[in-house]
Amino acid sequence: MLINSDEKSPIEIKTEGGTLEITPQTLESIALIVTKNYVSICNPTTKMITKKDGVIICVTCNVLPNTNIVELEKELKTKIKEKIEVQTSANVIEVRTKVKDIKVEKSKEEEQ
Repeated sequence: MLINSDEKSPIEIKTEGGTLEITPQTLESIALIVTKNYVSICNPTTKMITKKDGVIICVTCNVLPNTNIVELEKELKTKIKEKIEVQTSANVIEVRTKVKDIKVEKSKEEEQ
């Protein structure tokens, strides 16, 4: 049960043994770890927003060419929500994704 509603403060979850406090950085790190498992995602960043009834996770990234962005976004949202809820019991209201750009890989000739 979430009992804190300040946008950037830690969330507090009531447990049988008392209260568990989880910082925004913890949830952002979990989301970032999930995001970095996708080879088609480049330069991801994450942000957590705390609401009265749960948290919103925001992911911003670039993607590689030929990525099916819609399919990637669906899968990413599901995986982030599942991972955070399993690891922390925090209620994930929403996972927002923002694709900033298509990252074009440089050829070996351009790198020299």
